[in-house]
Amino acid sequence: MVTLDDLRGRAHPAAPDSGVPTVRLDNDDDVPSLFALFAADEPPDAVRLVIGGEAAGELGRDDVLEFFPAVDKGFGSSGGAIVPGEAPTGAYKFVLLYCPVDGCPASPVTTPRFDPSQPPMCDVHTDKALEKRP
Repeated sequence: MVTLDDLRGRAHPAAPDSGVPTVRLDNDDDVPSLFALFAADEPPDAVRLVIGGEAAGELGRDDVLEFFPAVDKGFGSSGGAIVPGEAPTGAYKFVLLYCPVDGCPASPVTTPRFDPSQPPMCDVHTDKALEKRP
């Protein structure tokens, strides 16, 4: 299983104004949602990764694909194509959160979970809580 530490180790420094979407992950259970985001019909080329409120760097599609090494396939290889209990790619519902500071480069932040009673803080404006907008 790929962990947040694995993602952190694969991330590289983000360009100051790269314009890529920000994705926030807070625990290892969130990692499959990042893979689902890259497997979407219109995936991003790269994301700015925030782990537990701290900027971890940027991950590109090629960086993510390195977690899935190519293997030779033969007769019967598709027998385990869908692992029982694994959520299909489209099952993840992402939430967009925004920093209340106008023009914040981290906004919007894509995350697979949000608890309004404990909103995450912006990693750029660390004294500002991220919020959902209608």
